[in-house]
Amino acid sequence: MKIRFVFILVIIALLSSVAVASAQVTYPYGAFNFGTKDIVLRGNFSKSGLQGIQQRKSTVNRHDLRFHNEISGQTSDYIQTVQHDIQEMLPTDDFKDRRGYHIIPLDEGLVKDLATKANGNADWVWKQVSKNPPHPYVQEYTVDRKYKYINIGAIAYLSGGGDPEMQPAGGDGVTSPLFRTTYKTTPWPSIPILEQNSNGSLHIKALAHSIFDTAITGVVTVNGTATKLCLASRKCSIWQPFCA
Repeated sequence: MKIRFVFILVIIALLSSVAVASAQVTYPYGAFNFGTKDIVLRGNFSKSGLQGIQQRKSTVNRHDLRFHNEISGQTSDYIQTVQHDIQEMLPTDDFKDRRGYHIIPLDEGLVKDLATKANGNADWVWKQVSKNPPHPYVQEYTVDRKYKYINIGAIAYLSGGGDPEMQPAGGDGVTSPLFRTTYKTTPWPSIPILEQNSNGSLHIKALAHSIFDTAITGVVTVNGTATKLCLASRKCSIWQPFCA
């Protein structure tokens, strides 16, 4: 799997502080308790073998989630998130083990909080999932005919992470989780060297990570002029220095 990231490094932005989500959020989220049945879910159920946008009744189940930083080795605590398991309602429905949809409300506070937990740029991620149309990786759902939800995987992906490891947890989905998922994350790009040479040119060294075998392009914009920098492609979250 190859994913291309483009990092835009604007010099003036170095003087600005990073905005993070500040709203108070709680987990689990949503209007329905774990174990609630017959909640109408509408969306793309192609992984369940259905075509187009459809709706099915669903059961709300507990799905625990955490993030693992590939560089520091730190792993967050699990948080309780929501999985909707659609029910077979038509004679042609045959979902087997392909009925679960791991989703989160399209709520600014929740999305930004989860993006922050995934080492992402919370403001940028929110813009990508809330714009019309949203980023192509976003899958949109409607819960109970009125609540807008999106796939949790989009938040991890747009935060620069992914590669989820999902394991059955053996729980009942109410007091204990059906599944536990760990998403891999990496730190933000950094600029350890930014200095002006005697001839007026800039000496810049930027460091970035990727959990995929990824081509990364850096762009520095100075006084409205963009200059591309090259970056070697490597794998497994290795430091990757830009070269001028």
